[in-house]
Amino acid sequence: MTPAQRVFAPNIINNTVPLPGIEDHMMIRGRRLPLNGLICQDLDDAALLATHQARFCAAEPFEHIVIDGLFDERLLDLLNEEFDAPDWRRVESPQETHYRSTAAKALGSATQVYLNLVNSAAFTGYLSTISGIANLIADHTGYGGGLHETRTGGRFGIHRDFNYHRHNLLANQLVMITYLNRDWQESYGGALELWDKNRKTCVTSVLPLFGRTIIFRHSERSFHGHPTPLAPPPGRTRRSIAAYYYVNEHSDVIMPFWRTSTFMDRTLTRQQKTKMVFRNMVPPALWMAARYVKRRLRGGAQAR
Repeated sequence: MTPAQRVFAPNIINNTVPLPGIEDHMMIRGRRLPLNGLICQDLDDAALLATHQARFCAAEPFEHIVIDGLFDERLLDLLNEEFDAPDWRRVESPQETHYRSTAAKALGSATQVYLNLVNSAAFTGYLSTISGIANLIADHTGYGGGLHETRTGGRFGIHRDFNYHRHNLLANQLVMITYLNRDWQESYGGALELWDKNRKTCVTSVLPLFGRTIIFRHSERSFHGHPTPLAPPPGRTRRSIAAYYYVNEHSDVIMPFWRTSTFMDRTLTRQQKTKMVFRNMVPPALWMAARYVKRRLRGGAQAR
């Protein structure tokens, strides 16, 4: 890695520009990592950006790019060690069997450093440039992302990801996965398959090798998965870390009134809730006219 390739990450970690001749470091479990080497390519380089953008846009069966060696291997080794620490949620259905970390805030130090890198404004700017998706928004809650592990016999059927973030309703636009499997053999299974929009043919597959990152656009045709049950040697699992990126499709996001705290207030009577339902269904002009007529009728009755 040349000095010119090691100028991007410092601005991500601490929002500062490194002083000439001085190299900042961080320590994780006694191991020293140079801040300006955590990302191993100069993602500010115009020629590199143009190349990545061309590869992303031309890829089939949908927009994606596969990059080897994007992150410092020492950071990824430390991240890989932390798979034994988090609480896991087992995800099981007829289409999938795998494990996911449960809470972004409970992940280890190296995992947090990785997530800080990929959720930074500088990195999301790089993703916006190569994908052509303006104003990407990172998700610091880690919804749907974080650490993923598939064990022997596990699989993930061909699918499309969710369209909207469950909690903030932002629209899912981009997915990034970094794999953490050293010396992974094709015979183990677990290659990420990218299928055509009709889910009839696997167009390309990506072996989940250590340090390999795939970035792809989420859309109505982004079908992917690893559908064949995993068959690695004893003690081996398929490991990865994922992050999602979003856009705001609407200037205002309005929660349906029946989900608001006011409507859910248990002190409200059924009559009051019925009035709320009616109020939210009737156009404002009709509601105002009804209130005007009601006031007039009330006033006439009092006069008599």
